[in-house]
Amino acid sequence: MNTKLPLMALRVYQQSRQAAVPPGPVAVAGAGELAPLLVKELRAGGDASAVVEGAPPGHAAALVWIGAPNLEILRAASRNETPIVALTEGESVPYVLDTDIVQIRPGRSLPVKETAAALARVLGPTGPSVAARLPVLREPVVSHLVNQSTLRNGLIGAATFLPGPDLPALTLNQVFLAIRLAVAAGRDSQVASLWPEIAVVAASGFAFRRLARGLELLPVPRFAVRGAIAVGGTRALAEALRRRLS
Repeated sequence: MNTKLPLMALRVYQQSRQAAVPPGPVAVAGAGELAPLLVKELRAGGDASAVVEGAPPGHAAALVWIGAPNLEILRAASRNETPIVALTEGESVPYVLDTDIVQIRPGRSLPVKETAAALARVLGPTGPSVAARLPVLREPVVSHLVNQSTLRNGLIGAATFLPGPDLPALTLNQVFLAIRLAVAAGRDSQVASLWPEIAVVAASGFAFRRLARGLELLPVPRFAVRGAIAVGGTRALAEALRRRLS
């Protein structure tokens, strides 16, 4: 554990610096009568420059396409590795994964919540920074981060066949989560500003590890105990961070 501390500290520092890099805007394009309405909904209460209407600029964080597909624009976005969410009445859109399609129902209002949830899934590492500028994305992005971190730590905790201790990996994921939640809330992501939260994460890691070792004496598979503690501990810690950083 001690030999890994410098490497962990370096990775935390790198994560805090990376999280502070401003992302490109979310581009909304497609059906002329619906795109401006969705732009307005996504901008609500946030930074207007974080959402642009029209074909995505070179460094767009994501593209939201509405209506009939334009193969040229969608192909260009795909080649630029720009994540795409499509709003359509159909079942599929070229260059868009089926999981990233949001259904539009005739006669109903725009599915803003569903679009925000889809954006939270596709934005990846830029999600927290985008959410900091667009309040409509904050809750979906935070929920996605919490679920993702909980699942990842559950798998790590249960994988007893892996060599080496799991505590550094679990704790590092939780520290990364704290940094990302801070960014999504519009807080400073630098380690110096988050040291109280990071200290709590580190202390909690040791406490949950000790609890897991004690429960391993129970007549149940070891992987089940460790996986359950990793999931429960990460979830509890994430909810506490969520409330503190919101």
